Formats: sequence, structure tokens, C-alpha cells
Amino acid sequence: MDTIIPEIAEAMRTVLNEEALYAGRVSGFVKRKRKLTGASFVQSLVFGYLAQPSASSAELGQAAASIGIAISRQGLAQRFNPASAACLEMVLSASLRQVIHAKRVDLELLKRFRAVRIVDSSSIRLPDSLGAIWSGSGGSSSKNTQAAVKICVDIDLVTGCLDGPLLQSGCVHDRQALVRHRPYEAGSLRIGDLAYFSLRDFAAMQQAGAYYLSRLKAGTDVCTLKGDPLLLRDCLPKTVTEVVDWDIYLGAVAQLPCRLLAQRVPDAVAQDRRERLQHEARRKGQAVSQERLDLCGWTLYVTNVPRALLTVAEAFVLGRSRWQIEILFKLWKSDGGIDESRSTHPWQILTEFYAKLIAMLIQHWVFLTELWEHPERSLHQASQVVRKHAFHLASVLQDFDRLCLALQTIQRALASCRMTKCKSKRHTYELWLQFNL
Repeated sequence: MDTIIPEIAEAMRTVLNEEALYAGRVSGFVKRKRKLTGASFVQSLVFGYLAQPSASSAELGQAAASIGIAISRQGLAQRFNPASAACLEMVLSASLRQVIHAKRVDLELLKRFRAVRIVDSSSIRLPDSLGAIWSGSGGSSSKNTQAAVKICVDIDLVTGCLDGPLLQSGCVHDRQALVRHRPYEAGSLRIGDLAYFSLRDFAAMQQAGAYYLSRLKAGTDVCTLKGDPLLLRDCLPKTVTEVVDWDIYLGAVAQLPCRLLAQRVPDAVAQDRRERLQHEARRKGQAVSQERLDLCGWTLYVTNVPRALLTVAEAFVLGRSRWQIEILFKLWKSDGGIDESRSTHPWQILTEFYAKLIAMLIQHWVFLTELWEHPERSLHQASQVVRKHAFHLASVLQDFDRLCLALQTIQRALASCRMTKCKSKRHTYELWLQFNL
């Protein structure tokens, strides 16, 4: 048996048994000895929503029955309150302390680094009445803007290990995201979008022996190694086939040494970028600078990875790999339903949100038994497999050996969850594989 299966089984039992029992008592959800403990309540919700993200009260009751708990729909509905939300939030926090790694993926481009970490966040809107717990960013309307939670995630493409989801109020900017303050590992590479562009962070990574790869933020001073400013729109490539790889200093004050990588994009792509930029600016009531519009004509990256470790072509492929975390968020929303609820009751919605995040974490751990080492993996297909086995996992949770056998069964089924090649475009994994030759 793979060592990762007993590791995941132990993590599931720790979180859903011990930690859930403790959370039930400390949160005040369980005030006296009764049939529905913190553990049985958490398990009913987590496995119920894992099996069916839009589960009704009756379906949640079926999940409870799978672990030997008989409870009516009315009885379950009465248990959603501030204490139930606090209980599930504590269990979510406990689940984040479990660190699970898959085998390192056998891809030449990725395994050059100790880790290839993608960071990003996504916001979930909550009922306005929860604004005192998770403040929203507000807006032109006072309705449906007062409460939101931001999910911050850091995922390693090499081992599939998750740091997060860490939760912050929706009003917090990505510049203050919790994942930004994690220690940088020497030899690791971090890739983030422009919200995570920070000269201070880049300098800290360089000091720690870590690497970064980021799109260049418009308005950032770029200088030659002689200290002369570069007006990029005048000196960047004029033809689509031409690329540049220059040694530069980034920032007029910081003077951070790094590489600037640039490639001209087709006019149609540049125009599409400008239209999307202007549309987003209009939505936010902001103006777009001429420099930002001009730079839409190129794809621009800055990095401190040495040329001997990363070529220009490889850097552009890794930059495209940032979308892997968007795929994860899409999976959690479209397949996991973390941003939806059948209920209109604020405390049930919040409790359900925490339960679904725990379910998505457990689902990801199960993915790591087999899926991650295969670059052509299909997370959507894999989520359907895990969903079908959710009640079985719930029913054997108390028996370690049977739980391991259940995970082995899912592991075998996951082996067939593969994407098929697309004639119109190349998948990211196909771009990774070209460097294995």
C-alpha cells in the first residue's frame, strides 16, 4: 500500500473525529451529551456536500444515516446557528494544519525547482448580515456588498501540496493576502498575478535563495544595468516572432536586478486585451493609463531565475501555468458549489461554506493518491469519482483499515481521469511535456 494512503486516512480521522469533537465542545455547539456530537454533525455535512454540493436537508439526513445517526430534516435545520458556524470554522482551521504531498511530478520543467508555487485568491459573497464577521468591499449598492470572504490559496505544482484555503475579509486587498507572508524556500519558484507584484517581496525571495516569475506591472520603473531608464514601448520587439531577454534593474529606488522577458503578441490579441482592460476599468469607475494600453501589445515577465535554469520559452510556459490555480477555483465553485446554497438562512449558509471547503480539501487529498503525478490529469473527472464514493468513505471512517481500502479503490478509479488532446489548442500539460524530450 502506498504510504500516502495511510497518511490521508489518518489526516481524515484526526480532522473529522478528534478535532471535530473538540470543536463541537469549545464552540458551544454541543452543550450536553447527546446523540449528535460535533464529529457526527461535521461528518454529515462534509460527506453530504462532498456527495452532492446542492444537497437538500433530506440528503444531508441520508449522509448522517450513513454514519449511523438518525436525525430528521427539522432536527438538522435547527442546528444551524452561530455555534455551528464556529464549530465548522475550527475544523477547517484544523484541516489546514494537515500537510499532504503527492509524489513529485516527473516533468523536467517543474522538477528543476524545489517547488513551483502558484498563489491567488477568489472572493465569495455572503449575506449582508454576516458583514460583522467577514466584511465585504462595499460598492455603489448597499445591498449584497456588505459581506464577503476572500479565499487565499498557494498550491505547489510539483507535489500538489496546498497551503490554504486561508480566509480573509473580502475588503482585504491581495497585497495583504496571508499567503504572501509564508516563508520562502530556497530553490522554490513563486508565480502570481499582478495583484501579488511587489518589489519588496521579490527582494525578500532573492535574499532567501528563492525565485519569482511575474508579469511586469505597468508604471514600474525599468532601467538598464547602467542605470538608464527604459521606455519600453519604444524599444520592445516590433514583430511577433521576436523575443527579448534583458538584464535590468527593476524599480527606481529598489534597483532590483532581474531579467525582463518580452514577446510581441498579434494585433488581435493586443486589441482584445485593451478592450477587456477598458471594460474592467469602466466597471470599477476608473481610468486606464496610456502606458497600460500600449503595453497590451506585449507579454512581459520579470524573473530572477538564471538563464541556465530557465530559458525564455520555458518561462512563458510556466507563466501560462498560473491558470492551474484558476482551474482549482473553478472546480471548487462549479463542482464543489462553495459559492452557492439552497438556504437563505445566514448561519446555515456560513456553516455550509466552511463544510464545503473542508470537503474540497479532503477531495484534494484523495486526488494526491494517484492523480497528481500525471500531468494530463482531469480534476473535473476526478471530482465525479470522489463524489460517487463519498458515502462509502463516511461509513468506514471509524475503521482505519477499511478506510485505507476505500481510498485504494478510489485511487484505482482515478487512474483513468485523463484529459484528451484538443485539436484547436494545446493544453498546459502538453506544453510542459515538450521540455521532457
